[in-house]
Amino acid sequence: MKFQDLELNKKILLAVLSPLSLLFVLVIITVVTVNTMLESARWVEHTNKILGEAAKIASSAVDMETGMRGFLLTGHDSFLEPYQSGNVLTFTLIHKLKEEVSDNPQQVKKLEQIQKTLQRWNDDVAIKNIALRREIGDAASINDLSVMMANGKGKVVFDEFRAQIDTYIQRQVERLRETHTNFTQAINNATANFVAIKSDFDSVTESHEITDQASLLLLSARNMQTGMRGFLLSGEEPFLAPYYAGERNFKELVSKLKVLSADRPLQLKLVEKAEVIFQEWNSSIAKSAIELRRSVNKGLNKLSDVETRVAQNLGKKQFDMFRDDIDAIISEELKILNILQEEVLIAEKRYLIDNQSLVDSKDLVNETNMLMHRAHLLLVSAINMETGLRGFLLTGKEPYLDIYSAGVGSFNAYLNDLRGMTGGEARDMAQLDRIEAIITRWRKTVVEPMIQLRRNIKTAKTMGDLGEEISSEMGKRHFDDSRQMLIEFRDVEEGLLKLRIDERDRDIAKSYLFIGITLLAAVIIGAAFALVIGRGITSPVRALTGVMQRLADGDTGVDIPGGDRKDELGLMAKTVEIFKENLTRIVQLQKATKVVQHELEKQSDELERSNQELENFAYIASHDLKAPLRGISNLSKWISEDLGDSVDDETRENLDLMHSRVERLEGMLDGILEFSRVGRGNHKPEKVDANILVADVVDYLSVPEGCEVHISGELPTLVTEKIPLEQVFRNLIGNAVKHRDADEILIHVSGFEDKETCTFEVRDNGPGISEEFHERVFLMFQTLKPRDEMEASGMGLALVKKLIDYNGGDIFLESNPDKRNTVFRFTWNKSEELK
Repeated sequence: MKFQDLELNKKILLAVLSPLSLLFVLVIITVVTVNTMLESARWVEHTNKILGEAAKIASSAVDMETGMRGFLLTGHDSFLEPYQSGNVLTFTLIHKLKEEVSDNPQQVKKLEQIQKTLQRWNDDVAIKNIALRREIGDAASINDLSVMMANGKGKVVFDEFRAQIDTYIQRQVERLRETHTNFTQAINNATANFVAIKSDFDSVTESHEITDQASLLLLSARNMQTGMRGFLLSGEEPFLAPYYAGERNFKELVSKLKVLSADRPLQLKLVEKAEVIFQEWNSSIAKSAIELRRSVNKGLNKLSDVETRVAQNLGKKQFDMFRDDIDAIISEELKILNILQEEVLIAEKRYLIDNQSLVDSKDLVNETNMLMHRAHLLLVSAINMETGLRGFLLTGKEPYLDIYSAGVGSFNAYLNDLRGMTGGEARDMAQLDRIEAIITRWRKTVVEPMIQLRRNIKTAKTMGDLGEEISSEMGKRHFDDSRQMLIEFRDVEEGLLKLRIDERDRDIAKSYLFIGITLLAAVIIGAAFALVIGRGITSPVRALTGVMQRLADGDTGVDIPGGDRKDELGLMAKTVEIFKENLTRIVQLQKATKVVQHELEKQSDELERSNQELENFAYIASHDLKAPLRGISNLSKWISEDLGDSVDDETRENLDLMHSRVERLEGMLDGILEFSRVGRGNHKPEKVDANILVADVVDYLSVPEGCEVHISGELPTLVTEKIPLEQVFRNLIGNAVKHRDADEILIHVSGFEDKETCTFEVRDNGPGISEEFHERVFLMFQTLKPRDEMEASGMGLALVKKLIDYNGGDIFLESNPDKRNTVFRFTWNKSEELK
């Protein structure tokens, strides 16, 4: 199926959902990216934390060894403080670190090995050496060295170094916190800008919908105008189909436009104004013109009246105002579209800037973590230098200085790394310079004199046992094992850190690529659909509007575009094609229609004249016949009075029969005259309370004693012609009283109303009417009893039916003589003024 053959709502839905689906994908990618970055950041931070804890374990373990060796050299208990604090801290940190790496069983196993190794060193070496040193006391051969170490100069200098390196690390921690805050802010800004982009895209879609709905609203109005004009030309009801369809669509489209324009005061005001103008045009121009044409069809007006109305062009001004308001709505939406396009571009730029901030923050976090890691290694190198020094001072063996020399080399290497990674930051560079100066001063003023003094002292015989214990190198092996395992542990974590950083960088790069492609695709697809659908709707609508305008002007030679389409516009084009064909036939039959209309008007005049003559005849006949009938009636009375008692019974019976027959004939003449006048009275509608009306009828009839008339419930109040309704109740209640077969009869009157009609019932418990007479009783001159039993004209129910028929209602009879139940139910239409 071609795109142009899709239904209009599916096109609009496709145009809206296509970019929105891509935006939804973009939302998912952004959320996944942010979560991935946050997860990666957490893992990087977790790994850095583990590396920091490992460095602390190495440092505290070295503190244990340093404190022990310091005590072994001097014999002073103050030097055992680092050993004691390091002993508690080391094993606490190992236990804590095992919990941190619980997700990595190999690393947990490595920490358990480190813990066992350090525990063996503590039990088998440290505790025994400390106990042996306490037994030896001061050795005179190393008194000078003991005095030199006891003055604490090296400790003061090294503590100063520790303070400087701690200050440097703390500054990096603060910088890391600040960077993390900036990173979080950049994520929030990127999310906010993305929300702004999505909001702008939603507004663009809404503007397109308003423009499309406004164009369709104008097209519906054109359909109504075209259908009206077709009906005015032809007088055929099928030509009103476009009018009624346009009227239904107009209401629906106006409701949609109001909802879409709810947050646009100017457009909403224009929609409401256009609705008022068009409703005024529809009610005052279109509907009145349609009713005028219908009255022409009924013969109440002439076709020339329609031509005069069309020539006046009364609705053009209103229709032009309506069209101007719709064009103004479309113009405002186009302005909004231009503004939104600029906002989208600005939001996209901000989004890219915030993404760059994320990258910068990420890089800064990595750099700061690396600085902190190198600073810890720098501290470990300095501690290794001190450890090697004290090992040499205790044993006097040169291999212990290898640890010192390696510490010097790694210290200088890490210091150079920190200088290169600092990037010229003045405060950090100054801090590193102070750290280097402190270590240099420590080496020259403390380390080198002590090494020289220890070489001069060599091994004191009084320290022989201790020297042999230390010379066994059992402690060195244990400590080297633990140090090597810590290095292996740290290498694993550094490998994980590098792997996680690389993985995060790859995810971010992929996310940027996907976000860029998706955003670009959403913009391109949204713009393409907007352009295609806009052109695919507005161009055919304009073309069809122009065609319908030309058809409305009577040009039947115009071609109808879009007939081959299979969407709503194609159906509309086919409808216009049918309208064109019908209009062509109308033009061809217009002359014949005028002739027929003229003939109908002529026949209507003749019928009106015949009805008037019939009414005159009925009146004259009634008047001319009533006079001799009254004379015969009076003569029969006079003869009866003159003869008095001298007349025999048969003659008196004949005189009474003649008198009753005259009265019946007078009643028939009155009924005929009243029957002929139904619908020709000049009665104006008025507000009628049916309760009062029935009460007045009962009073008028002078219902005899024993006959009761009850009103069941409350009868409705309506606007109608009072006299015809009164005649109906008078005849129905009068018939019930007249045809009773007992002195007592009960009559119930009830009624209810709905929107357009009222329904009344007159129910009695008289003798009833057999089903075979249910239709006959509504005919003229029909009675159910012989003339000799009851004198009646037989016009009452015929007159009732004609009055109800003229009102547009219906009458129904239900009667069962066996159950003595008769019901006359009729409907009575309310006057137009009440609807």
